[in-house]
Amino acid sequence: MNEIKYNYHTHMYLCKHAEGNVEDYVKVAITKGLKHFGMSDHGPFVDELKDIKTRRMSMDEYKTTYLNELQSVKEAYGHLIDFKKAIEIEYLTPLIPYYNTFLQDLDYLILGQHLLEFDGKIYDVYSEMNLDLMECYKDTVIEAMATGKFKILAHPELFNWKYRNWDHHCDRVSKEIIDAAIKYKVVLEINANGCRRAKVKTKDGEDTFVYPRLEFWREVAKTDALVMINDDAHELAHIKDEATEAAYRFAKKLGIKLIEKLDL
Repeated sequence: MNEIKYNYHTHMYLCKHAEGNVEDYVKVAITKGLKHFGMSDHGPFVDELKDIKTRRMSMDEYKTTYLNELQSVKEAYGHLIDFKKAIEIEYLTPLIPYYNTFLQDLDYLILGQHLLEFDGKIYDVYSEMNLDLMECYKDTVIEAMATGKFKILAHPELFNWKYRNWDHHCDRVSKEIIDAAIKYKVVLEINANGCRRAKVKTKDGEDTFVYPRLEFWREVAKTDALVMINDDAHELAHIKDEATEAAYRFAKKLGIKLIEKLDL
């Protein structure tokens, strides 16, 4: 088993596409020998974004259920594991007034840029990607990191989901994202959930994942960027599972040095 003793990216039933409550995951984390654990379900959207088709908790559920579960678990299990409260959320204009409020409730925010504001519309990166949207993705995550509100950039190469033929545009965008993460001291995440998906080939015929994508992380390996592996767990069985092991082997093969825990 790998030496990783943390996971800071975890989902639960409120997002409508994961199982278990906060306590369920913390119990598994303790059993698996983790020392540091963060619950970071998908953060709620505001009324201005209510027409977006995505699965996540409502603002009411965040206030009345999620925060209560987080605090109850912290009080019950805080002596057994270093438990942190968080959400994973996009950087979108209607949410900008809310990040400080979230940070008053929570220990950290994860930037998970699944949606993009471009040309007056909202685009889902899982559904559509082209050169303009890739540029928008890069600019958006860099602007978000520059705010100082986000500790982790989840699956930073997610632009590759619908743009799989890696080319020089991907190289340039990757370098700019990596440089910004270093500048703003944001942790780049090797996301184990990508290791639960089918592999793809690089243009040189090497096996890789859509994320973590080999070309992106080879560039990271040349730098002193802060890097961690997270489970991005949506099931209890995802905590420190074979996908986590695969992500660890991936990082070690590239010579990437991993941080030992999130600095909060």
